[in-house]
Amino acid sequence: MFGMPVREALDQPFSSTRPAKVCGYLFMCVLLSCSFPKGGWRSWAAPIVAAGWSAVPCALVGLLLVALVWGLLKQVKWAWLHWSWLSLWGAETCNINVKPMTYGKWSAVPYMLILAAALPSICAWEEGVFRAGTSGWLNAAWRSAAFGLVHWTAGCPLSACAAIGTVGLWFSYLYMSAGLVQCVATHIAYNGIVLCCVFAGVLAKGKAGGTAAGATDGLEA
Repeated sequence: MFGMPVREALDQPFSSTRPAKVCGYLFMCVLLSCSFPKGGWRSWAAPIVAAGWSAVPCALVGLLLVALVWGLLKQVKWAWLHWSWLSLWGAETCNINVKPMTYGKWSAVPYMLILAAALPSICAWEEGVFRAGTSGWLNAAWRSAAFGLVHWTAGCPLSACAAIGTVGLWFSYLYMSAGLVQCVATHIAYNGIVLCCVFAGVLAKGKAGGTAAGATDGLEA
């Protein structure tokens, strides 16, 4: 869903004005609330249980893959590879979906709860669009590329989109080998792990800005 390194998402500025932060925070809360699943919090556990809890180790494999690709791409010095639409305004590339969590502890807790509640529906929608109906690796490749590029709309640079496309290929493999339920469950577990890392980083640093102590690099898809 989000597609941005946890540490960079925490450390990079997006807005220094309180009104802009408040407006952005409220807008994201309203937007995410429209995605709440009918099953409530049970929507988190149901797909994972249905997949036999194998979604958790599968999610960890995905995190490892995307971290490796992201680490390699960060070494590439091509400016266009690290560009996003935020660059048009001279702003640092950042994850606008998790950025409200970095404004401070006062905002992190309620926003995380709202975001966590919306994740199952968002993950299921993404898998339905980008994985359902995949037929062969060529088809999986262009679907994964589209999956990665759509995260550019969240402010992610093209390098992050490429890394997310890698985990998209992993999700495609899971779809072709184990079905859509396994794919959705893994996606939920994957995003849940990264969300917890973001939240832990916010709590560890104690305030917005600065280095997020203990934050783990990872990409949320």
